[in-house]
Amino acid sequence: MSERVEVLDVWFDPVTLEEAASRVTGWLDGWNGRPPVRQVVTANPEVVMQARRDPRVAEVIRRADLVVADGIGVVVAASWLGTPLPERVAGADLSEALLAEATKRNWRVYLLGASPASLGGALAELRRRYPGVEWGGWHGYFDAEGEREILREIERMRPHLLLVGMGAPRQDLWIAAHRHLPAGVAIGVGGMIDVWSGTVKRAPEVWRNLHLEWLYRLCRQPSRLPRQLALPRFAALAAARALVRMLKKPGRNRH
Repeated sequence: MSERVEVLDVWFDPVTLEEAASRVTGWLDGWNGRPPVRQVVTANPEVVMQARRDPRVAEVIRRADLVVADGIGVVVAASWLGTPLPERVAGADLSEALLAEATKRNWRVYLLGASPASLGGALAELRRRYPGVEWGGWHGYFDAEGEREILREIERMRPHLLLVGMGAPRQDLWIAAHRHLPAGVAIGVGGMIDVWSGTVKRAPEVWRNLHLEWLYRLCRQPSRLPRQLALPRFAALAAARALVRMLKKPGRNRH
């Protein structure tokens, strides 16, 4: 297993999408139905900046079983810092790859998050697209009693995949607080439940190939602007780190 790569004090696994999916599939092929849950964090620049502000988020990422670079900014920054990552691994693409495996392997999958209507739409669509999978789920607007019922459902179902779409860092903190559950692998999937339901459209492939999915989402949802302000701060910090690294190179000041 390759050593993790550090980007602004957050550590990432240097894996491709195919390698990440293969690693998770391997875990689930050998899963005995018992806890603890293995946690996958999909970290973009915004999550990196959250981890720098909040020690709880940093600790969750540190303890995660797999941390993938869900953002081209992370990949670029890693290159600047001399510790390259092979490619961006979008949480959306990873979850889709794993759902394809779920169909082949008859996995159980539990969705947690989004509105009741969006969750219902997502489950209907996923049942159509991925036959052979046993589905369960609960919306993200739950109180203490609702959470107790969620935990009871997960304990009864013992899902192979637990896909939590409550936004970062809430989803990652929730998973970390419930790793005692009998689930195989838990992944924070952000807004994918809304995408599966058709409530939100994912960026067209041409935008994704140009690494401009963030801009497409911002154009569609201007309310995301305050969150997107983390991007220039991330870029400036990464550039400053890269400059310091370059100036410290042996022989840099020799004539």
